[in-house]
Amino acid sequence: MFTDLLRAMLLIAAALLGVSGIGKLYAPRGAMGALAAQGLPAGRGVARTIGLVEVLVGTAAIVTLSPWAVGALALVYAGFAAFVWRAARRGTSCGCLGERDTTARRGHALLDLVAAVGAVILAISEPHPTVDLLGDQPLSGVPFVALIATGAVLAHTWLAAEVTS
Repeated sequence: MFTDLLRAMLLIAAALLGVSGIGKLYAPRGAMGALAAQGLPAGRGVARTIGLVEVLVGTAAIVTLSPWAVGALALVYAGFAAFVWRAARRGTSCGCLGERDTTARRGHALLDLVAAVGAVILAISEPHPTVDLLGDQPLSGVPFVALIATGAVLAHTWLAAEVTS
């Protein structure tokens, strides 16, 4: 039961990561500003590369739930937790949502940290591919996929409200 809940949480986190990456690919200016505010390389190519990594890692985690993909998800979220925490302490943007300038908040860093810890736990637990997980669900997994999508939308909405308040 716990691992099923953890898998669902990680699928939501992976979907959120992918959506965030698409935002950076489409409109990298917010990420560029956030990187520059932290004294890191901040070119358009760097911001878009981060976005591409987010899309690839999120997609790999969703499609496979394999230990390597979930481990990569853990690394990405741990890095973001540190970045967002530092940005929140400085009162600068996190650059997570693409073009919008979004002030980083500690709640966002905490969300990233929870996702990283959950991913570590799942990566070292028994593998359970997404296809098998969906096969165990009623109605061929359609309600489960709808729940994951709803969770990702709600997390994105909360994040957008959190970082702009």
